[in-house]
Amino acid sequence: ELLGEHGCINHGAMVWEELLRTPCVLHCPALIPPGGTRSLTSGMDIVPTVMALMGITATDSLKIDGINALAHSGGERSLVVDSPAAVLPGRYRKFPNLLKAVNVIRRAIRTPRFKYVWQSDKDHRLYDMIGDPGEQANLLHLKPRLAGGLLKEMMAFYKRVRPGFRIEEYHVPISPN
Repeated sequence: ELLGEHGCINHGAMVWEELLRTPCVLHCPALIPPGGTRSLTSGMDIVPTVMALMGITATDSLKIDGINALAHSGGERSLVVDSPAAVLPGRYRKFPNLLKAVNVIRRAIRTPRFKYVWQSDKDHRLYDMIGDPGEQANLLHLKPRLAGGLLKEMMAFYKRVRPGFRIEEYHVPISPN
């Protein structure tokens, strides 16, 4: 939930770290060493991590997304995050400025060091997540090649998942109310 960070009070249609960095605690002292993991992980990693703790491995007949987060070394993994334009935009009728702000498709790719944010309003951004964890300084004009490489990697991910993918379209129907 955004509680004023970045000038927002909401929890959807954004890709700020405050919405993406959610803790996950697995407690199993016999199998999990103290200290946990500090690498980039996803909610999709919960199932393969728990399966590995139970001694179950994925097979051709049991395919799962994600990785065992406890076995991941924290290398150069990238995560892609997708956020639609305002869900139920009718709720924002009394707040036209807020509707304008949230009625943008946002797609981001996050590496351990950087986050590139593509936005349908063309206000693309690049953040150094180590030097600027509060996502205040847009570095896009300083590192356009890095941003271009991250965009290319993000597009490759989307095209693997959905051939014919178009970045400016959101493929899930959104209710007008």
